[in-house]
Parts: sequence; C-alpha cells; structure tokens
Amino acid sequence: MFSIWHLREKKQAMMGTLPERGGGSDHVFRLCVPPDARYVANVRQALTAFGDRHHVAPQEMARLLTAVGEAMANAVEHAGSTHDIEVQCRVDDREIVATIIDSGRGVER
Repeated sequence: MFSIWHLREKKQAMMGTLPERGGGSDHVFRLCVPPDARYVANVRQALTAFGDRHHVAPQEMARLLTAVGEAMANAVEHAGSTHDIEVQCRVDDREIVATIIDSGRGVER
C-alpha cells in the first residue's frame, strides 16, 4: 500500500491510497509537512504507527525515529523555503528505510 498524507495547520487528511507497486511485499509511506519544528512530532507519530502496522521491532523503530528526528531537525533548520519537507518510508521483510527530502539551500562548507 502506498499512502500519501499531508499535514497542514490544524488538519491531517489522507490524500490518497494507491495499490502496491511491483507485486512484492514492500509497503511505502509518504508524509509531507511544512518546514516547521512543530510538525516533527507528527512525523514521529505517523512513522511509529506505520512501524507498528508492519511489525517493526521496537529497537529498530527507536533507531529509525532518532535518525528521522535528526534529519527533520536539519531540514527544518536549513529549509530556506516554504516548500514542504517530504518523508518517505519503505518497509519490507528485511528492512525499513526512511528518506527525508527538502528544497533547502543546504549547508555551507
């Protein structure tokens, strides 16, 4: 199942569900949130529910939430735009992988 969610001021609405791709056991989750620290907790809650639904081990979920929290903090801090931050998460029988995508200017080196 591929779920698309958008979070905005005071509302959470499911935007659509598409059939599973590739016929495998992959399950993909996508969440788009404004580049604002207030939404990091919403991302964590949504990912926790996604992990629970797919029986992700608690210790793996804790590590994923830590990594996503750090990536979200960086994306918010360096956003440089009002474009949403996209969180994608994929789980199958072997792994759970999260990707954070933003339109930020990046970090000066």
